[in-house]
Amino acid sequence: MKLFRHKSTRDLLGVHEISDGRVVTAHGERGFLFLSPTNTSVLSREAMAERIEALAGVFKSLDSLELICLDASESFTGNQVFLRRRLEEETVPQIRDLLARDAAHLEEIRLGTISSRRFLLSIPLDGLSHREALACLDRTEQLLQERGFRPRRPDREELKGLMALYFARDLSQELPDLDGGLAGEKDFLDLIAPAA
Repeated sequence: MKLFRHKSTRDLLGVHEISDGRVVTAHGERGFLFLSPTNTSVLSREAMAERIEALAGVFKSLDSLELICLDASESFTGNQVFLRRRLEEETVPQIRDLLARDAAHLEEIRLGTISSRRFLLSIPLDGLSHREALACLDRTEQLLQERGFRPRRPDREELKGLMALYFARDLSQELPDLDGGLAGEKDFLDLIAPAA
């Protein structure tokens, strides 16, 4: 336990920088691109096969490219627990009815977001200068656009949100960079994964 006492979570994870489209860690640098899915349910089998082949062509032309499939579901657990507890405690029928409606609406929103998929490409940028890393991301974006896809670099807030999902934090709340009495006392990573 004493080994980790004076290290922040950011130190333990080895994250040096989070910027638009990139995360720099002690283990290397990675660039990220969101791929917006097209409505594949209206495509013919042939058109679908062409889309798959086009994406496979992108994967073949780039080294160590990873595809990450995410659902866009946010965690509503805290709100659902609160509403259940309030329903159990509430004695006024009209308020109970309103709470039940709120719970049903929240469940409807949750179910609607579960089927919403996002795709993220992870691109290794190890050993490249800042300028070379940005050029690599530009080339990858251009290659995807030429194959008919719509890539987009996640901004800093979206990358923080992805990390928050990884560490199971609820995204319905704002994700600050700093927390605590003094500037720099706790940074974003300390909030999503507090040090042991």
